[in-house]
Parts: sequence; C-alpha cells; structure tokens
Amino acid sequence: MGFPVHKSTGSDRPSICVCHADDKSVAQPTTSGYFCPQCGAKYCNVPIECRLCHLTLVSAPQLARAYQHLVPLPTFEEIDATAETVCHGCCKQAELKAYRCKTCHNEFCIDCDLLLHESLQTCPGCNM
Repeated sequence: MGFPVHKSTGSDRPSICVCHADDKSVAQPTTSGYFCPQCGAKYCNVPIECRLCHLTLVSAPQLARAYQHLVPLPTFEEIDATAETVCHGCCKQAELKAYRCKTCHNEFCIDCDLLLHESLQTCPGCNM
C-alpha cells in the first residue's frame, strides 16, 4: 500500500493521467495529480491500484476512515438517569435512561449514544 503525493508539475508541463490515458474523449492534460510513490505514475483520484506497478494507492484519511469501522466502539453500560445526569455529548439532562462509557465513565443520552455507535465510532470523552 502506498500513499501518493498530490502535487503540481508546473503550468508549462501538463500531462494526461494513467487512469484516463485509454479514453481520449475524456482525457484532459492537467498539471496536478496524485503520483505513485513507487513508479511515479499520475492519477486523478485515489483510492486506486496503480496500473503500472500494482501498488494500492490510498490517502491517509481514507485509510483512517476504513480502519475506524473495523474496530467498533464498545457498547456503553445502560444506567438509570438521575436529576444530575447530564449528557456529555449534547449537555442536556438525560431523561429515563443514560449510557456510560466503560473507559472514561462519561454519560450520554440515547440520541448521542446512537450517534456515537452508528456514525462516529468514537467516544468524545475518551478522546479528550
């Protein structure tokens, strides 16, 4: 796996990327793109497998997002909410039930618990 660099070759030397080299109707010479760290081939977008050296090219943020979904956020402990139970996510008072992170012990309302487990896959209390 390689992490290509997005760079410009200079306005005096436009070139066609490898991914559009076969399709002349779409190919437009440009001066910037993602360059394979192994062979130097130019591509418009990542992720892609390099056609020349077969290296998988991805950006670091794409890899981080993919990894995040492989390791799900552990289930929070369900507790009864009291008058002092305030959600760590939205700062509103939790109504009947609250959910406590087993690592940082912060409490969340049902809406924030759903958001954290279904979308974000991370606990804001543990990240502080």
